[in-house]
Amino acid sequence: DSGLPDCPENVSTEDVYIVDAETLRSVEGVTRIEGALIVNSTVLTDLSGLECLREIQGMLFIDQSPNLRNIDGLRALQVVHGGVFAFRNDQLEHIDGLSSLRTSAGVAIMENESLQNIRGLQGLADVGVVDIVENTSLTSLEGLHFDPESLQYTRVRVIMNPLLEDIDA
Repeated sequence: DSGLPDCPENVSTEDVYIVDAETLRSVEGVTRIEGALIVNSTVLTDLSGLECLREIQGMLFIDQSPNLRNIDGLRALQVVHGGVFAFRNDQLEHIDGLSSLRTSAGVAIMENESLQNIRGLQGLADVGVVDIVENTSLTSLEGLHFDPESLQYTRVRVIMNPLLEDIDA
């Protein structure tokens, strides 16, 4: 048992914008988004309600959500065809909610000042680009596995993460 919910197929055929609890509730139970998922909220502290989401055809943007502490609601997400972008989320301490993510065109984790680790990327097996840039509290790259047998990266950039002492994952 994976601990993930057993959800009936429920598809959103357009881009989804989450800005508050009401817009988050409107996509509760969705299993696939055929467009992008954009989270840009000054009020949300988590993404509870997205526990059924397994696939995003477009991009996942989690951007400028200053009170977002975790993204655990995304724990069933396995595929993001367009890429995962987490930018400027001041209170985001970890990305463990991405622990089921296996495939993404790219992952960019940038300017999340409270982010301490990226262990949530540990399941990633197929990704084009990984950028870990300017996360001022990041102390470890644990979660990134550079095993050429199981993981294919096109490019990895780790830049301006001042508390990162080494790049061993």
